[in-house]
Amino acid sequence: MLCPDQSARQSDQEQSASGPHCSLCRAIEWFCQFGCCHRRRGYTADCNGEVIEVSAIVGIGNRAGVDMVWGATAAYGHFGIDLVGQNGGVVRVDDIEINDVSHLFLGNIVATVDVRDYGAIGDGVTDDTAAFEAANSAANGRTVLIPSGTFLLNGSVTFDTQTKFEGKVTMPTAAILLLRRNFDLPNYIEAFEDEDLAFSKAFQALRGGPSNSTSLQPT
Repeated sequence: MLCPDQSARQSDQEQSASGPHCSLCRAIEWFCQFGCCHRRRGYTADCNGEVIEVSAIVGIGNRAGVDMVWGATAAYGHFGIDLVGQNGGVVRVDDIEINDVSHLFLGNIVATVDVRDYGAIGDGVTDDTAAFEAANSAANGRTVLIPSGTFLLNGSVTFDTQTKFEGKVTMPTAAILLLRRNFDLPNYIEAFEDEDLAFSKAFQALRGGPSNSTSLQPT
C-alpha cells in the first residue's frame, strides 16, 4: 500500500532466449476499494537476445515524473508485465524490484504536504475541494503546498496550517477560502492571482459569508 507521501519504482530485466521476438509492456493492475481499475505503461522494445531493463514510477499524485498514478482509492495493487507478440517465444525475466523513490519528488516530506498526493488534479475543471480538505487534515502542522495549476474549489475550504500557493485557486462567489495560519492579503493574492478578487475573498473569509464584490471595488 502506498501512502500519500510515497512513490515507488518498479523495474526488471527481460531477455528473449529463443523463438519469435516480442514487445515488452510494463503493466500494472489497481484493485480498488470500489472495484478494479487498470493503469498501464507501454514500451515498444524488441527482444532480440539483448537484456532490456524497463522501469516505471508509481505514485498517488498526478505529477511530472509519475508514469502510473495510484490514485486516492486503491487499497492494494498487483505489479506485473505483459509480453506482446507471437506465441512460442521463450523470455527470461529476472531482477524484479520495487524501490521507494519518494525522495525524488518531495524535497522535504517532513515539512510539506502536497495537495496532489491527496487527489487534487489542478486542471481547472475537476473539483479539488475534497483533496484540499484531506491535505489540511493530514498536515498536522506541516505546510500545505498548492503547486502549479488551476485548482477548482466548488465548496468552502479552511486551512488550519500554513499554505504555500504556487498555483491558482478558482471558487464560486459563495465559497469561502479561510487561511487561519497565514491570513493576510499577500497570501490571498498568491492564491487567486488577482488583487481585487483576493481582497474580496479575504474580506469574505473575515466576515464568514458571501462577499459583495460590487461594494469592494476600488473607487
